[in-house]
Amino acid sequence: MRLIFFRTGAIGDIIHVLPALKYIKKENPSYRIDLVIKTKPLLEVFSNYVSFIDNVYNVEKKIFSNSELMDSLAEEPCDEFIYLHSNWWKGWYFNYKYFKAGKFKAYKKDLDLSSRENFLTAYDSNLKAALQDKSLVLDSHCLVAKQGRKLGQEPSNKETFTKKKYIVIVPGVGKLRPQRAYPLKEWMILIKKFIAETDYDLKILGGPDEIEISLNLSLELKLRSKENTRIENLIGKLSLLETTDVLAGAEAVYSADTGLLHIASALDKVTYSTYTVTSEFRTGPYSAKAEVFRSSFCKCADLKNFNDNKTKCKYLGLSGLPRCVDDLKYPVLTASKD
Repeated sequence: MRLIFFRTGAIGDIIHVLPALKYIKKENPSYRIDLVIKTKPLLEVFSNYVSFIDNVYNVEKKIFSNSELMDSLAEEPCDEFIYLHSNWWKGWYFNYKYFKAGKFKAYKKDLDLSSRENFLTAYDSNLKAALQDKSLVLDSHCLVAKQGRKLGQEPSNKETFTKKKYIVIVPGVGKLRPQRAYPLKEWMILIKKFIAETDYDLKILGGPDEIEISLNLSLELKLRSKENTRIENLIGKLSLLETTDVLAGAEAVYSADTGLLHIASALDKVTYSTYTVTSEFRTGPYSAKAEVFRSSFCKCADLKNFNDNKTKCKYLGLSGLPRCVDDLKYPVLTASKD
């Protein structure tokens, strides 16, 4: 039996599919489970951290552009095609045109369920009752380093960078939804508190579109000083696989609602995150080790259909961020002395 799941979107969107696929593989170990995505950097991550998916195919623009996928369909037909988006007609067309599976299923948004549970019910709607009464609980720990993976990123300056336990901080949220951010000035305060009050080293992660944040941090924290040996700014310097390795080696991860937060959660790391205009019920993080902070003054959470995750905050401050975000403070994780 060959199942092909189709889910495109940002990193977090794809990560939330993994618990459903892990459950299906566990229940049906003989099934071939394939995943089609449009997020190329995740290919390396899944190759090194996921064992319950048989193949992951990345399609840039057109499905037929991936010759490996097309060749595999010619060799082994698809029995079920599960389209994990709510556009039923588009999914039906993809199946008719390319996958030609005997059975086609499509995702239907269900606000009674989290997104990861909703993905599972797209495959089997009969599981909804078990998910709601918690007799079925999906495993959020879906990224496990395969044998031989080296966790943590070697520092660029080995002479001055100590090899203590470290904390990861992800201060940016990319360009797509800036209202999810936590104020940069607050990140700087938190970083300074870590340096003053703990013995942890710090690694700062982010993508290449967050260079401005990187420059501001470098200037404010004097990261180029020879005396600064406990903070390593890795924003824009690593591949997603290398970033995942760093997250996997961390004692804890501090972040707003970003793809890296959801990778850390899937790695079963201790995470601390602030939420404003997005719904932690719908999009996690789901790990038991995840702690989410939402201001008691947040207005978004009281809005109708907030869980559909399309809320736009109407109470923005001069910074462009929700006013309530200033009420949120991260705790400092105390490190024991070596």
